[in-house]
Amino acid sequence: MRVQLADFVRGVKHQLSDVGRVEDYLTPAAPPYRLDRAELARLVAPLVDDTVECCLDLLSRCGIGTADITAAHATRAPDDGVPPALLDEGLQPLCWELPGDGVATLLRWLVEEGKPFAAGDRLALLRTPGGALVRLSAPGRAGVLARTHAEPGERVRSLDWLATVGLAAVPRPAPAWDGATVTDRYTLSTPSEDTVRVGWSPDGRHLATSSNQSPVRIWDAATGRQARTVGGDRASLTLAWSPDGERFATSGTGPKVTVRSGGGEWLYDLEGHDGRVYATAWSPDGRFLATAGYDDTARVWDAAGGRELRVLHGHRTMVSSVAWSPDGTRLLTASYDNTARIWDPATGAHVDTLTGHDSAVSQAVWSPDGSRVATSSHDKTVRIWGASHQPEVLDGHGFGLYTLAWSPDGRHIAAGGIGGTSVWDAERGTHLGRIDGPQRVQSLAWSPDGQWLATAGDDHVRVRRLGP
Repeated sequence: MRVQLADFVRGVKHQLSDVGRVEDYLTPAAPPYRLDRAELARLVAPLVDDTVECCLDLLSRCGIGTADITAAHATRAPDDGVPPALLDEGLQPLCWELPGDGVATLLRWLVEEGKPFAAGDRLALLRTPGGALVRLSAPGRAGVLARTHAEPGERVRSLDWLATVGLAAVPRPAPAWDGATVTDRYTLSTPSEDTVRVGWSPDGRHLATSSNQSPVRIWDAATGRQARTVGGDRASLTLAWSPDGERFATSGTGPKVTVRSGGGEWLYDLEGHDGRVYATAWSPDGRFLATAGYDDTARVWDAAGGRELRVLHGHRTMVSSVAWSPDGTRLLTASYDNTARIWDPATGAHVDTLTGHDSAVSQAVWSPDGSRVATSSHDKTVRIWGASHQPEVLDGHGFGLYTLAWSPDGRHIAAGGIGGTSVWDAERGTHLGRIDGPQRVQSLAWSPDGQWLATAGDDHVRVRRLGP
């Protein structure tokens, strides 16, 4: 039976290489087993994550940073016949993984031949067949663009040898953050717990954390000391403060969301989802709540008493995040079906769909002025969407992303996942650097004044200032 089951699983997996959904039978008398690609991705994600964490730990023990590793597998040799002498010490070829089908058109080089660049600078601008703009980032070290091997208008592919660069020598291990000074404020320790959410109170005086093994913990943001716990012994996997800071909503492993007062008193429950709730968000005026769940829906609730107002159908699999626009007139959802959607919360009408990611979309957020949307994905990228529907692709992190947040002043985007947290310049699209720890970030949040970034994962939360 074990061999038969193994063959059956292997066969289902191989069928998903050709089709998006499989229905098969273990035995003629058994009910059908159904599996789609998104569900398979969700099932194998913990194994992939553990594998990546193991590799990162091995590199750390060897004193090697990820910025020191260069994967150069050229599938396209330069047309100009680069002589072997060009690859002397300090010079190396540059290749990039391209999104989607791995094909794009080079629009222009952003750095001229012979000119220097800083770590993480954008070197070239491409456009995919679908219209998305892709900027190719420099390595994690400063250097000089020695030669380019593709001309504007030329069609290029993943791992083509597009440029040769000279990189400045750096001591090992390389610093994890290249964009600015990082100042540690404190670390909130939650031993033996997997901290999955962190959030600031609207006045910035408190932090709340939730985990899969304990109730919500409230911390003094000035000192990092735990002030109290809320919710008895019930595990809390999501949390959201109301805009006035007088209430917060949490959910556990089941379909129910609980709303409590700021002091922890139970007020009411939201019941309607068929499965775990993954995200909760208050409307800017505090009158409504939105939730996202495993049952492929988002829902809108009356925050005065918990009455369900709307059920938003449209995603093909679990909805991973939900966010209100700053003016409260639109809802934004992300899903493991590789899309984000925009809705009218007043009517439940679907307004728009954002497509382009190659894997599950873990989170979607609005810019502070409401003019743009940012999405993070397991495909290792962040994308910024404007009115043109041609997203700007932000890469450079190198691992799957689980969460993101736009800074209150709109200048930066932080995203976290395997390998820590990356920060980008939101206007230029420049990858400023990656911050180590936690190594598996599941949630992050900027303080209301934008001075501090809290990152949650593993068994702790770190609070740090980026910059002087």
